[in-house]
Amino acid sequence: MKKLLVLSLLFLVLFLSACSLNSLNKDNKDEEKLDPTKQSNLVGGDHDEHGCIGSAGYSWCEIKQKCLRVWEEECEGTGTKVNESISSEELGIKVSYYSNPENKTGSQVEGNRIYFYVNGPVNISDYKSGQYLEEFSKDADLSLEDAIEKRFLQNIEKDKCFVEIIENNPEYQKAIINYPDTPCADGSPAFTCNTCPDGYSRSNGLAYFIYYKDYPSLYFYFSIGQYSLLGGSNASSSLEWFNNIEFLK
Repeated sequence: MKKLLVLSLLFLVLFLSACSLNSLNKDNKDEEKLDPTKQSNLVGGDHDEHGCIGSAGYSWCEIKQKCLRVWEEECEGTGTKVNESISSEELGIKVSYYSNPENKTGSQVEGNRIYFYVNGPVNISDYKSGQYLEEFSKDADLSLEDAIEKRFLQNIEKDKCFVEIIENNPEYQKAIINYPDTPCADGSPAFTCNTCPDGYSRSNGLAYFIYYKDYPSLYFYFSIGQYSLLGGSNASSSLEWFNNIEFLK
């Protein structure tokens, strides 16, 4: 009889403990509903300002305007389209590009050049300090290498300055004016003291000549420098101005 009484008391204690624990859990859940900061340890309880759930691996993609997991879907390319362009009937080309509304890219035609620059048209007086393309004409049967040599390397020894083809595919050919990597007398890099044409030879920034094979009477020089005006989180590389040239004639 005594043993039965002890077992009954033990069951009663366990029952009361379970009820107390259930009540505590219910109170905690009610508190979390009232205070979102209590949910930070729950998967799905950490929506950011765009509604993306960080604990589940989602982050906001500005280009595609949606939440995504970067290991499942890259945040680039399809969400942004070109929204600006500049045309020149004289040069016979149109260049399309993306201009971030918060940091606009301006463009300006002058002579055989089209300039691209930041904060346009606010800094229009500074456009020549920006990036640009320059158009040249050539005989249709003249190669890109020969055309560059004829215009830029007359009377210059080839062991000091020479044309180097850096890319060749069915659509276009790219080239640079190169030189030996012999350091200057003071030990500075070769690009600071070479005797090649200033502004058209290899430097510490991106620049090259390009020839589109469907238009054999023209070639261009692209001066881009150490960064792209239109790259970064607001545009994909395919929207940069030097990738979007349309021929008008």
